[in-house]
Amino acid sequence: MHRFIPLILLCLLGLSSRACPSKPCCTNKVCRQAPAPQSPGEGDKRPRNNRRPDFSPEKFRRELSAFLQREAGLSADEASRFLPVYFQMKEQLRALDHQEHTITRRAAEGQTSDRDCRRVIDQTLSLENKALRIKRQYYARLAAIVGEKKLLRVIEADNKFGRRLFRRMTQGDRPGK
Repeated sequence: MHRFIPLILLCLLGLSSRACPSKPCCTNKVCRQAPAPQSPGEGDKRPRNNRRPDFSPEKFRRELSAFLQREAGLSADEASRFLPVYFQMKEQLRALDHQEHTITRRAAEGQTSDRDCRRVIDQTLSLENKALRIKRQYYARLAAIVGEKKLLRVIEADNKFGRRLFRRMTQGDRPGK
């Protein structure tokens, strides 16, 4: 379940190239895609890079860094050594997650034989094993910087940040929320 939260967040933030599962897109407050064009060439006013114009990856990273530092109780020195390594790990995991979703999406969209489906399943399991190896390696490095207790606090804070962001994105600007 936790593996899909980043994908959901990317979809909500407009960073995913996947089509929105809700139809029609224009009635879904969460969906950041433009409504389907009425005729060829009409309707899609999104930037070519498929990102929301009001989303800044740098701002997102700053907010996440500040939240992790505050919630996990990292000193400025610990944060300056810990966070670059942590974000490096997150980038590698995000790349693997992207690969996994790409191969499963391609297989699901086409006329795929059972044999090919088995191959895709094996590939996804291999990518998940690779992600686990990466986590183990980075967790050892990160624990050496701040200790196991603070590492667990950072992991929990990261999950908490994701849940809050998801809630904020799905609830929108409702009055009283």
